[in-house]
Amino acid sequence: VMLKSSSEFTSEVSISAFQELIKSEDIVLVDFGAKWCTPCKILAPRLDELVKEMGDDFKLIKLDSDRDSKLAQSMNITSLPTLLLYKNGVVIWKNVGLIEKELIAQQINLAISK
Repeated sequence: VMLKSSSEFTSEVSISAFQELIKSEDIVLVDFGAKWCTPCKILAPRLDELVKEMGDDFKLIKLDSDRDSKLAQSMNITSLPTLLLYKNGVVIWKNVGLIEKELIAQQINLAISK
């Protein structure tokens, strides 16, 4: 279910499978987006670059909030894109809306250093 490229969504994820995924890796960045979401399309290449540059330090899970609507609702995702950074299964950072790649990298580096 983990991705190398953020231009594609992961396959549909149940709530229980999602909880296992975020606990299975040390640092996980979750991207809630949608195919129709313009800011999500702008964010995708930034996430691709992060995976290329820092892919050994974190895992990316890209979720389609339309297809994974139950999961999105259970997590109160109301705006797209929404990024959630998990460390050891706990959300340590959240961003709603478009964000620069460097700011995401900064948060990942902070998570690594904690």
